[in-house]
Amino acid sequence: MIFTGYLDDFDLIDFIRFITMMKKSGVLVITGRRSAKILLSSGQITGVAVPFEVRNHYKTYIAGLKDGYFSLEEGHALNDNEIIDVRQDVSEFLLELARLRSEPSDPKLYEPGMLFELKPVSDLGRLTFSVEEWRIIAALSESKTLMELSERLKMDIARLQWMLYSLEQCGLIKRKRPQRERMGQNAVTEALKRLIGILKGS
Repeated sequence: MIFTGYLDDFDLIDFIRFITMMKKSGVLVITGRRSAKILLSSGQITGVAVPFEVRNHYKTYIAGLKDGYFSLEEGHALNDNEIIDVRQDVSEFLLELARLRSEPSDPKLYEPGMLFELKPVSDLGRLTFSVEEWRIIAALSESKTLMELSERLKMDIARLQWMLYSLEQCGLIKRKRPQRERMGQNAVTEALKRLIGILKGS
């Protein structure tokens, strides 16, 4: 049986679930405005290949594939250096794709006062980043707001938002509440301390 079609007609997650249940092996090749390859072995997803610039958040990229042509090619070969190993149960992998689809993915929602900080990552040296992404990582040795990063790196806010989004998707950085909210909380705390001091002295 030949498995080919268009993502306009078939949902990618449903199709992957279908061919994995049939214990298929081969490479699911997706072409169009965006491309990807998903390596299958006896119904298990063992690897993926995506454009270099999205390797660090390949699941978000694959979850967003909603148009293009697909075909399952049993004799298709992939170079080892383009394969990202996937060591995850199929159901968990597909559940994560579905979750990523439902999450808001607009980095323009990042506010200028929103704080960003690095998350502890033990194998940082094994990850692949662009020069600009490494600059952002270096700048985040201490928590900084979006505006502070833009000024320090002399980088346009719109571009910086997308790069921060990419780093957040690969689990390297995390957001904190906008600085003005934290300042507001601190002001309330200080006011309460003063009030308690007054009450104790009376």
